[in-house]
Amino acid sequence: MNKEKQPGISINRIILATSYFHRIPQITDDYKSSISLAVKNNIDKEKNILSTELELTLNQEDSPVFAKVVYVGVFSIMGNSENMSFKEFVEYSAPAILIPYAREEIQNRLIKADLPEFAILPPINLTALNKKKITKK
Repeated sequence: MNKEKQPGISINRIILATSYFHRIPQITDDYKSSISLAVKNNIDKEKNILSTELELTLNQEDSPVFAKVVYVGVFSIMGNSENMSFKEFVEYSAPAILIPYAREEIQNRLIKADLPEFAILPPINLTALNKKKITKK
C-alpha cells in the first residue's frame, strides 16, 4: 500500500439499523459493565460493494443497564484506484469507521439516562479481536 495515497475505497452510506437501551431506576454502587462487539460482512464481488454490520452491546439484556446498537456501513472500491487490500479494509478499517458511531449512540443514551460515570466506554482493539478470531478457527 502506498501510504501517501488514499485507500481507494469509498463510504457509500452509514446507517443506524438498531438502537435499544434500558435501565432500572436504582443502580447499585458496585455495578460493573461490559461491552461486546460483533461484526458481519457481506461482499458483493460483482459490484465491488461491501456491507459491514457492526453490533456493539453494553451488558446482557437482563442487566440493570443494557444497550444494543447496530450500524451498517456500505463501502465500494473506487474504479481501479484500490490502494489497500480489500481483505485488510474488511477486517480493520470498515469496523474502525463504524465504532465511533456506535460508541457515540451508547454514550449519549447513558448520559441521558443519568449514568455519566458509565459513558466512557473502553477502547476496542480490532487487531487483537481479529487475531482471536483467527486462532479460534
